[in-house]
Amino acid sequence: MVMIFLSTYYHPLKIVRFRANYGLIVILLLPMVLINNHSVWPIFFAQLLLLFYRGGATPADSIFIQRFKVDKRFTFVTFNYALSRACMHITSDFGLVYLTEWFGHYGILVISLPIALAFIWGGRHFEKLETPASDHILKKFRAY
Repeated sequence: MVMIFLSTYYHPLKIVRFRANYGLIVILLLPMVLINNHSVWPIFFAQLLLLFYRGGATPADSIFIQRFKVDKRFTFVTFNYALSRACMHITSDFGLVYLTEWFGHYGILVISLPIALAFIWGGRHFEKLETPASDHILKKFRAY
């Protein structure tokens, strides 16, 4: 709800960029918080910070989806979502157990750091697509 309210004042891709950079900082600090905790409160606050990051593109979903062709839009978006869920379940079920056993709390970075960097990379890609030069093409398609 907060993201929807903020998208009325800020461009949704700027919100996604801020969340991505913020999430990268939180992910880099997460192993240190887990190593140096002496009670449940630091872990609770780390979970609250990660809840704000949450990796999704909630305010900018419409910007991402409009870049797919209309006849393939549902297929691509649905298949991409299903593939991401399947990969995340396999990675978190099998990979996270062994990585944290071998590398300790820093094993979390092996999985979360590439995901955060891919999120930043995807956000920058869509920012490049949102240039004013490409807006005249979208206006032609919206007229139909």
